[in-house]
Amino acid sequence: MGRPHLAASRAGRPKAPANLGAEILGVVAHDAAALAGAGRTVQVDATGKSPEETAAAVAAALGGGTEGATPPGDTVDWLSMVAERGDLGRFFPAGA
Repeated sequence: MGRPHLAASRAGRPKAPANLGAEILGVVAHDAAALAGAGRTVQVDATGKSPEETAAAVAAALGGGTEGATPPGDTVDWLSMVAERGDLGRFFPAGA
């Protein structure tokens, strides 16, 4: 599977911004689901959580999540959040 989202880090751009952009676009979650299967992957939003809270969220997701929740884990839509805040240019500068 090609990974054009990683090409920027190999082309001289710092790796962290390229990785952040890939995360915002959902590439990381997509690649994980493509590799392991959508039914075998979950997302857990650790934003603002302590390590203990994050561990509990991961344990709940691995255990099937809350009764009736489909799918277990979180749905993380960073792109919408970044767009709503007007920050697309901050993470995806023109000509980069």
